[in-house]
This record gives sequence, C-alpha cells and structure tokens, in this order.
Amino acid sequence: NDIENVQVKTILPLGVRFTNKTSLTIGEISFNNQTNEVVWKINKVPAGSGFYRQVVEAIFQVAVTPSIVEVDAYKTILNNSELTANEIFVNLPVVVQDKSINSQLPHDPTHGGKVQ
Repeated sequence: NDIENVQVKTILPLGVRFTNKTSLTIGEISFNNQTNEVVWKINKVPAGSGFYRQVVEAIFQVAVTPSIVEVDAYKTILNNSELTANEIFVNLPVVVQDKSINSQLPHDPTHGGKVQ
C-alpha cells in the first residue's frame, strides 16, 4: 500500500560530518548543524516502489575523522535510524527502526575496515 508523510531520521555520531553531497530518487534531505540530525522527507511512496516501480533511495556522503581511542576498532558512521510514515489505505502509523552502521560495511566488500 502507499505510504505518506515519510521521514527517515538519523543522528551522525561525533567525528562524522555531513558533506552536503546527496543523490535522491524522491523527496529531500536536510541536515541540522546543531543536532547532527539527517532527515529524509518524502510526501508519498507508492505501493510497489523498488519492485515494479522506481527504487526509492537517498544517498548522502559523510566525512569521518576518528579519534585516537577508535584505532583498531570499527568506527560508527551512522547511529540508529528510524522511518516514520502513515499507511494510507488503513490509515495506520508505520515505524521501522534500523541499527547503526559502522566502518565494517558488510554490504560493501570493496570498502570498509577498522580505523588505522
């Protein structure tokens, strides 16, 4: 079913900086310098998106400056994220949470690793 008023939020951890380089298929991304929060807002995502309709995705670049205590460890790049929306057909709220992402990057075998 279609969903509307979609927001995906995450807060960048210390040592991670938003670079303002983005690529979106839909919606808009904003960044709050005071809170380090990245927000992706979409008015409406049609049912079937990513299957028989266009993929809905947002890509943004960050710059990472690890601290000395993070040497030989995986650096957290994104804290937990949360998607909130309203499902239109039955008019119910949708909330999906996802865990943090670190520099191990298991879904990207060409990049990632421990802080050197």
